[in-house]
Amino acid sequence: MAKHQKDQNSSKVLVFKDKPIQSSTSLYKQSFGTELVRPLFLAYDFECILKKMNNNEVNQKTTYTHSHKPIGVVMLAGGCLADQARGLEYENCGPDAGKHFVDHLNTIHDSLTGLLKTYFWKHHNKQMAVIESQKCSCQYTLQHRPWCKETTSTDQPCRCGHCRQHKKGCKYIVIKCLIMKEYLSIPIIGFNSGKYDLTFIITHMQKYDISPPITKTNSYMKLEYGAYAFLDAHNYVPPTTNLEKFGIMWGVKDIQKELFPYEWFDSIDKLSETSLPPIECFYNKLRNTLPSETEYEHAVKVWKEKQFASFGEYMMYYCRCDVKLLLQGTTNYRSLLTKNNMELLNYVSVAQIIHQNILENYLKHDLRTIPSQKMYSLISDSIYGGRCEVFKRHAEESDGVIMGLDENNLYGWAMMQKLPYGNMNLHTDRAYCTNLIDVLRNVSKQQQQLLYNQRYMYGVIHKLGQQQDPYQFTGFVRCSLYYTQEQREITKNFPPLAEKVRLDESVQVSGYMDYLKTQLKTKHNKTTLQTEKLMYNLFPKDNYCIYSETLKYLLENDLCCINDIYEAIEQPIDYVLKDYVQDMTANRQKAEDGIYQGKQTSDNNLITKSSSEKEFFKLMVNSGFGKMLQSDDKYNKSLLIHSPELFMKQTIGRTITDWSIMRHADKQHKGLIEVRLQKDKCNMKSAKHVGSAILSWSKVLMLDFVYNCLYQHYDKTKVDLLYTDTDSIYMQAQVYSYEEFKQRFPNHLQKLHFAAAGDITPGKMKLECELKEAIFVKPKTYSYVKKDGKEDVRNKGVVLSQNKEILIFDSYKRAVIDPVPQDVKIDSKREPDSSIQENTRLSEDMGKRMENEMWGKKRGDLIVSIMNEGWVLRILGLAHLLTIVLLREYRRVLDLIAVRVAKRLRTPIYSIESYSTMRRFLDIPNAIILCMSAVES
Repeated sequence: MAKHQKDQNSSKVLVFKDKPIQSSTSLYKQSFGTELVRPLFLAYDFECILKKMNNNEVNQKTTYTHSHKPIGVVMLAGGCLADQARGLEYENCGPDAGKHFVDHLNTIHDSLTGLLKTYFWKHHNKQMAVIESQKCSCQYTLQHRPWCKETTSTDQPCRCGHCRQHKKGCKYIVIKCLIMKEYLSIPIIGFNSGKYDLTFIITHMQKYDISPPITKTNSYMKLEYGAYAFLDAHNYVPPTTNLEKFGIMWGVKDIQKELFPYEWFDSIDKLSETSLPPIECFYNKLRNTLPSETEYEHAVKVWKEKQFASFGEYMMYYCRCDVKLLLQGTTNYRSLLTKNNMELLNYVSVAQIIHQNILENYLKHDLRTIPSQKMYSLISDSIYGGRCEVFKRHAEESDGVIMGLDENNLYGWAMMQKLPYGNMNLHTDRAYCTNLIDVLRNVSKQQQQLLYNQRYMYGVIHKLGQQQDPYQFTGFVRCSLYYTQEQREITKNFPPLAEKVRLDESVQVSGYMDYLKTQLKTKHNKTTLQTEKLMYNLFPKDNYCIYSETLKYLLENDLCCINDIYEAIEQPIDYVLKDYVQDMTANRQKAEDGIYQGKQTSDNNLITKSSSEKEFFKLMVNSGFGKMLQSDDKYNKSLLIHSPELFMKQTIGRTITDWSIMRHADKQHKGLIEVRLQKDKCNMKSAKHVGSAILSWSKVLMLDFVYNCLYQHYDKTKVDLLYTDTDSIYMQAQVYSYEEFKQRFPNHLQKLHFAAAGDITPGKMKLECELKEAIFVKPKTYSYVKKDGKEDVRNKGVVLSQNKEILIFDSYKRAVIDPVPQDVKIDSKREPDSSIQENTRLSEDMGKRMENEMWGKKRGDLIVSIMNEGWVLRILGLAHLLTIVLLREYRRVLDLIAVRVAKRLRTPIYSIESYSTMRRFLDIPNAIILCMSAVES
């Protein structure tokens, strides 16, 4: 592997072409004019034994607690050929279910492809004859052969396939083979199978070739094995959707997902149990819940009605219900897309479906690719992530009402604005740039003299008819910006622009960041890899790339000044995606109305269905935006290889970026290796300029709400911004209620910026929650208590349901506010013949000494120090309370404080041997490291 690995920093060749962005059309659609609707697809699911593992090692990043062994599998057929394929469906219960499943797929492979071939020629014979007459120029024998049963006259060419001999390389034969390859692909769909089910069978795939898979992080989005195309239905719905919600979302009413005791089922012997286990055995560790009595009683009723003789029969029934639910939901989903002449099973994700839908059915403008590297760099440099900042860490309602406001469908609103399209013109000559600076300065000064609601950008944002652009320029610019002292005072609470700041050695960072700086090294020169941070600040910004409409807004509102322009991309703008967002918003409004109706009639199924649909249509908008920001140069090629010989052939001379080795499935196989190769050439075909403009518009709306709505009617001393995310703001105002807060604004601003009850119009603020108390630890990590006393927790990247005991409001509060009393009483047993009980009070000097010892000198680290004055425990605050690591240099120290710390913080403790071992724990997400220093042994 090392022999053939190249420098990963070797540059790719980026290929830029100025051409229209068009929907990808299959050869089938080009030939027949319609989307290929799959006549047959398969759905499958595995059930597994959750076998416990004895693994007490702590010197690794991942601790394995259970292994999953497939013990049952069900595969059913769907589509118009389902009845003919019914005899090829499969069920199996027993060991090595994965191997037996692949063996069955190998057995029925030719039967399924034969079934599809027969169906193809039955329905496409005439069209193929037309294509043959158009594409084939070969000379044919006009005489039928003796066995030919064709009834055509002998002076006509025979189309039976026996009498006609095409020449090698005949265009028709090439087209026919490619069409048949598309048509004979058999989608086989699972739910969350890209991360789970496929791992049980991939090493058994030996008989047929495996095409390069489409992957995303640690999941397979599409994997082709022979004629089978494995897909994951989870990629077609919002990420929070489980299989039960998937069925409800797509109108499956007659199939119910049953209960299954995952944690209890840890041995194959339990397949022979003759009764359903008690309700305690159905505890769901992932959700951290037990089923209700009603749900359990239903499971018992099913057992009795179906007269199951063993738990194995119940398991197979459960698996069959899951597959039927998936099959029917997928069928209904396909029916919806058929209305737009699209086939769900021809795509790998909802983002791909949406992008195709926009290009085929909604795009009325000439959307083009970025034509050059220089333009691509300028546009890429104009992309900065959404604002996510903590302004104030703690707030209580005694100081004013605490509100969480959320912008309705912010990206949807931004997609409805004027966006760039058509040809791009790059201007680098000094005369053009100088003239553009003068225009921007002069026009923006003229606009500043007008009332806010008479300015050009106000009319653009709030849709006051067709606006004549006084600047006569739209596109992107690379420029230098600065702030006057007056502008600094205005914007210091909410800086309008972000930039990527590279930290140098003079910046003081925490111990963890300092450790990362020494560990993150490039492979070729072993120098420290400098890290860039996205920061909103008021520093002068040189060489800054920005969308023209954002720059106009800032200049018109006197939020910054422009100093120079170095280059500019000129491009027309118009309402490119407005129709699409309006359609999705209308569907979302129907779902919102369904939620309201369900609450009025206490129809929980309608509420769940409508809520899922609402999330789906929200995803339909946001994924469309995400696809526009796609970086084509970030994608690499993956290969699954069975043999060393094939590995050498496929990788020689290529740059290997990553690999993973899968052990052999049995003694007959050599194993499997997945290799990720860097692409040598990359065609740049995404509409990144459109994505950048959408992101810029979303920030403009949030700026407009703060500066031209909030700060115009509230003094900055009367309202505190606490926390902002991309589309939400948490604030505290010195009023008694949200309604009083709104009444301070004039009617026209209330209509422009605030949504009425049940209104989901994009770009309007709605009240998400009113709070009693809130704690904001860091971006994406916060907790609050609502007015009704209910707590809520946010912690990105953490499964909240699995950490309910740890992730509570008090834990977050301890991260910010030190609740530990100054008196600490600790019992210590040093030797069998001596014991010490000390009651120590922390003095000021002692506190300072401990502060100075604190790792990284940052509040938020948990410190235990051993001082001459005695054993002292001081908790200075917890950031992300999930894991505590104890340094076990002194056994007595561990014995002394382990139980106390665990009880106080409600968290597990890892005991480690040395500082070098400790570093392994620094990569644990959301970890607290408990550092211990021994002043005396």
